[in-house]
Amino acid sequence: MSSPSEVVQRFVNALLGGDFAAVEASFAETARFTEALSDTPMFPVADNGTVAQGAKAIRAFYETAFAQMTFQLEIADRVEWGSVVVDHEIATGPPFATPFHSVWMYVVHDGVIHSMHGSHA
Repeated sequence: MSSPSEVVQRFVNALLGGDFAAVEASFAETARFTEALSDTPMFPVADNGTVAQGAKAIRAFYETAFAQMTFQLEIADRVEWGSVVVDHEIATGPPFATPFHSVWMYVVHDGVIHSMHGSHA
């Protein structure tokens, strides 16, 4: 079985490679993608912070979002603690005029991501 960090890295690689079937396969059917509520959200969010619910909805979100973006992504730091993986990511290039820092927390069980939560400064 893959470690939680390996599962997250497989998702990141699929996302950056445009392999949206592999993006969907990275998530549990009931997975939840949330963002910290702020005045400047990264993505459209519901009142409860939900960006997308379920593997198919997460795939659809990324297919739409990444059709409009071309940027580079660096994992500046990654910490794994049990089933939790936390990444500090830095995105550069369009649509970001300056380096964009964000923190992502993933909860991984049985080889798939069950929740993903993002936040930025």
